[in-house]
Amino acid sequence: MIRFEPMTDEVWRPLLDESIAGYAKMHVQAGRWTEQEALKKARDEYEKLLPDGVATEKHHVYAILEDASDRLAGHVWYMEREQAGSPSVFLCDILILEAFRRRGFARAALEDLEAMARGKHGATRLELHVFANNEGARELYRKAGFVETNVRMAKEL
Repeated sequence: MIRFEPMTDEVWRPLLDESIAGYAKMHVQAGRWTEQEALKKARDEYEKLLPDGVATEKHHVYAILEDASDRLAGHVWYMEREQAGSPSVFLCDILILEAFRRRGFARAALEDLEAMARGKHGATRLELHVFANNEGARELYRKAGFVETNVRMAKEL
């Protein structure tokens, strides 16, 4: 269904812009940032995490390609880290382009990522962050076997 290919800067730029905009929007919806500051803050966070772009050490960015057509379906970005003394992988971002959504691409990408985390990095844990109001993503992650490890709550006054 899909395959991962190492990301090139040329392919990454437009995907990065879409990811940053989505990240900014989620922060606004969660009440963490204002609309006026969101895009700058999101861009700053991405630049801090990926100072060398797709070549940033311990970070891995892959294009997700549809096998049947070779068309770009999205991207996956993760980083290697250690958690409780064991190798771990943290999923920083997964983006499935609109034309490929609701067709199993995200689920397939998560399965491939899990296999890569285990095989390539010897990881014993795959982690991610998801915004509480992103029910579609939360349901996808639950179906893929993820469990919530902590919950942050807020009340507007």
